[in-house]
Amino acid sequence: MSAQSPSGVSRLRRVIVIVIIAAFSIAALAGIMVLLQGADEAMWQVLATTLTVGLYSIAALCSSTLLGRPLAVVGLVGVAVAIAGIALALWMIWGTPETEWDSGVLELLGSLITLSAGFSVVSLLLLLAERRHVAIRASLWVTVGLVAVVVGFVLFLIWGDPSDGETFARTLGVFSILAALGIVLVPVMGLLLKDPSASPEPGAAGPGVSAELADRLVAEAARRGISVEELVEPVLRA
Repeated sequence: MSAQSPSGVSRLRRVIVIVIIAAFSIAALAGIMVLLQGADEAMWQVLATTLTVGLYSIAALCSSTLLGRPLAVVGLVGVAVAIAGIALALWMIWGTPETEWDSGVLELLGSLITLSAGFSVVSLLLLLAERRHVAIRASLWVTVGLVAVVVGFVLFLIWGDPSDGETFARTLGVFSILAALGIVLVPVMGLLLKDPSASPEPGAAGPGVSAELADRLVAEAARRGISVEELVEPVLRA
C-alpha cells in the first residue's frame, strides 16, 4: 500500500481536531441549556450526538497518528471503526426508537466502542514500532498483544456467556492490569532509552553532510520528538 501524502494526513488530522473542538463546544452549550432551562427529547439528542461525535473523533485522531507510517493500515482500520461507531450511534439516537432496535444492536455498539478504544491505544503505542532498542520493541509488542487479549475478552463478554464468570472476571482483570502497566511503561521507556546509533551525534557528519547540517537535523528531530530517519523519510520518498 502506498504511503499517504504528508500534507493529506495533516489536513485529515486538522479536520478531526476541528470536529472535536466543535463537537465538545456544542455539547458544553447544550449541557448548560439543559441545566438552566430543562430540555425536551430533541435537546437530549443534540447533547448525546455532540458527545458521541466528540469522543469517536478523539478515537479517530489517535488512530490517524499512524497514517503515513509503515503500519498505516492499523490506523486506517481504527479510523474506519470509529466512523462505523459514529454512524451506528447516530442512527440509534435519531433514527429508530429504542423499542424498535433489532436484537444485537446494543452488542454491536458495545463492540464498536471496545474496538475503537483498542485501536486508539494500539495506534499510539505503535508510534514506537520503528524504535530499534530491544527492550522497547519487546515491551511494545507484548503490550500490543495484551491489549488485543483484553479486547477479545471484552468482545466475548459482550456476545457470549462465560460458563465460569468468576474465573473469567479474574483472568480479565489480570490481563487488564498487565496491559495498563505496559501502556504506561512503554512510552516512558521510549523517552528514557535511546536506540543504538539512532541518530548522529551533534557535529558528527556523515559523507557529504556538513557538521552544521547534521546539528540542525538532530535539533529539528528532537524538537518534533522523532528520529532523524523519520524526519528525512518524507523527503526521500518524494
